[in-house]
Amino acid sequence: MVIGLMAERISQQDSSLAANRKHNVSCLLKRLFQQVVMMNPAPLVEAAAPIPFHALAAFAAAALGAAQLWRPKGGRIHRQLGYLWVVLMAGVAISGLFIHEIRMFGWFSPIHLLSLLTLASLWVAISRARRRDIKGHRLVMILLFWLALGLTGIFTFWPGRVMHEVLFGA
Repeated sequence: MVIGLMAERISQQDSSLAANRKHNVSCLLKRLFQQVVMMNPAPLVEAAAPIPFHALAAFAAAALGAAQLWRPKGGRIHRQLGYLWVVLMAGVAISGLFIHEIRMFGWFSPIHLLSLLTLASLWVAISRARRRDIKGHRLVMILLFWLALGLTGIFTFWPGRVMHEVLFGA
C-alpha cells in the first residue's frame, strides 16, 4: 500500500516535471520568436562601413550555403550557386579585413586571420573541385560553412557588438 502510494506520487511528479519541461521549452521558443520579430535593424544600418555590407553578405552566404548543403550536388546549378557562394564569402572575408572594432594587436584581431584563412580555403576548395577531388572540395566547403559562418556568426551576438544590439537592444 505504501509502495503503491509512493509510486503514484513519483508518477505524478514525473508527469509534473515533464509538463514543466514542455512549458519551459515552449516559453523559451516563444521568447526567441518574439526577440527575432522585434529585431531592430537600425544599429546595423547606421554602423560604419563596411559592417552593413559584411553582415548582409554573411546572411546571404548563410542562406545560400544552407541551400547548397541541402540541394543535390554536381551539375550546372550547383556550380553556379557555388560560385555565387564563393563570391559572397570572399566579400565577407575581404570586408572583414576592414572592420577594426576589436583591436588586440594594434588594428588587428584574430578575426583578421580568419578572413585570410577563409580566402585561402575558398581557393583550395575551388582548386579541389577543378581537379575532381570531390571529397576534398566537400570537406573544405562544409568546414567553411560551419566554422567561418556558423561558429564566428555566434560571436557576432556578443554583448557590445552590432548584431547584439540588433537582436537584443543596446
